[in-house]
Amino acid sequence: MLEIISLSNIIDFWVRYVDVTFAIVKKGKENEVLDSVNAYHPNIKFTFEKEKENSIAFLDVLVKRNSEHQLNTCIYRKPTNTNIYINWNSYSPKSWKIATLKNLTKRALLLTSTKTDIEKELEFLTKVFVEYNQYPQKLVENVINQVYN
Repeated sequence: MLEIISLSNIIDFWVRYVDVTFAIVKKGKENEVLDSVNAYHPNIKFTFEKEKENSIAFLDVLVKRNSEHQLNTCIYRKPTNTNIYINWNSYSPKSWKIATLKNLTKRALLLTSTKTDIEKELEFLTKVFVEYNQYPQKLVENVINQVYN
């Protein structure tokens, strides 16, 4: 069995949510960290993904490293996402429909770090709700502006 070692000089950042971990590890030390955490208990096995093209997804956030090595964030959607929410014409309370749009708008504002990405996300939400979910254009614009302001 491998010895568990101190990783404080190898890991610059570590955050965990349930069974998903995001860590910034010194380059070339990924396997050392993986071996150490996997030595902790035989029933717990960690795997890892490296960033690709200076980005990596963590839950529903895409973490991107810019040219100055700063981290920016924006919304991440899995490739299987359909962008289908409560259709405007469905037999559901109007308050649920509006709350869905408000919450996705709030999520965009909270999780997106640059103004350009926020604008892109709000445009995307407008398209999704108007075109895919048949919400009235004016209502979508008003709700997004209300939340944004």
